[in-house]
Amino acid sequence: MNAAFHSILLVDDHPIVRMGLVALLAAHCPQAPVREAGTLDEARQAVAAGAPQLTLLDINLGQGNGLTLLPLLRQVGSKVLVLSIRDELSTVEAALAAGAHGYLVKDAAGAELASALTEIAEGRHYVPASLAQKLAWRKGPMGVQGVDSLSPRELEVLLLVAQGLGKSEMSQRLGISPNTVETHRQKLRVKLGLDNQHELLKFALAHCGLQSVG
Repeated sequence: MNAAFHSILLVDDHPIVRMGLVALLAAHCPQAPVREAGTLDEARQAVAAGAPQLTLLDINLGQGNGLTLLPLLRQVGSKVLVLSIRDELSTVEAALAAGAHGYLVKDAAGAELASALTEIAEGRHYVPASLAQKLAWRKGPMGVQGVDSLSPRELEVLLLVAQGLGKSEMSQRLGISPNTVETHRQKLRVKLGLDNQHELLKFALAHCGLQSVG
């Protein structure tokens, strides 16, 4: 079955991966032009040029984290399927909580990509059965606590914390004052039950697809 998308943005920093995905998308979404981006900046420029109906989004983009694009993509109404080599449950949970409509590990077969596209096109979310079962049974303090209660701006700040940005850098990136940044960080600590900035950094690294700290 062909998925009904009219415009697609493919964000991945490996040209050979994009080449293979473009071929698969041509088979399953033959009417949809596919634009490509290899970096966060290229992706932002592509979105500014025209909001895609669907975005296929990698997480590890060189020095950048693809999840930082989710607030922007959600704002323009793009549905997002995250395609990543990462299969940690915390990463899957963080992507879905931040607004992704589906998650697929890159070792999936082409038929599973087709299934994901169909589910998302019909207004549903998609997670592979193996991951969905693990997510359903994941309980207690090991799960992401409170992420689904965060506002879009708070999610943006959390993702920037994971990138190691300071208050001034966040202020410039988000176009808000340093005091407003600090207010958002304080709200994050309260909502997530964290005592200080170091704990917030550890939480952000553990749940935003990046390596944790000790």
